[in-house]
Amino acid sequence: MEKYMQVKKKDFYFVMIISILLIMVVGGTFAYFQAQIGKEAEAGVNVTAKTTDSLMFENNGTISINANQDNFGITNGSITQSAKVKATLKPNSTTGEAKKTYNVFLVIQNNTFDYTQGQDKPELLIKLTGPDNKEYTTIVEDLKHYESITDRNNNSYSGYDITNKQNTVYKMVENYPIEATGNATEVQEWQVDVVFINYEGNQNAN
Repeated sequence: MEKYMQVKKKDFYFVMIISILLIMVVGGTFAYFQAQIGKEAEAGVNVTAKTTDSLMFENNGTISINANQDNFGITNGSITQSAKVKATLKPNSTTGEAKKTYNVFLVIQNNTFDYTQGQDKPELLIKLTGPDNKEYTTIVEDLKHYESITDRNNNSYSGYDITNKQNTVYKMVENYPIEATGNATEVQEWQVDVVFINYEGNQNAN
């Protein structure tokens, strides 16, 4: 029996977007994930008058998962990394109030991961935690959400199965409300966790 599992080269890219704005890109080769953080983007028109509200999105984190023989072997657990994205609403100075909604999408490209332990054991999970610090579990078309996936070390994980998804756009959250009152800026923070599950079986294909 080999002391460590061997991880072959695989490609996986996904993009998290709010509304039509790119806020996070994750790419990987040899099971390596890294977020490309873009500049702060603004939705709607620029703030040029006292009656204009400002809705902005920004990324505050980097996801980097490097699976190798040292950290993903038979004596190791799963690998998880997180990133955070923010939606910020600044009300206009005339009314001091603003109400908006936005969408959160998941775009997956060039994903060559596959199931090594069966369809009921996802290799890649993505967990989305909303501004209320609760995991987002609403039904998403063509994405199955798992409440509990146990790895080789008996650790439990939850999230949407994105193991072999590719070239697809998923609407994760629709018309999420954001409101600012009293001339105060409202900030909503979403957390994204990506986990590469380490199972008891042979995962050489990934």
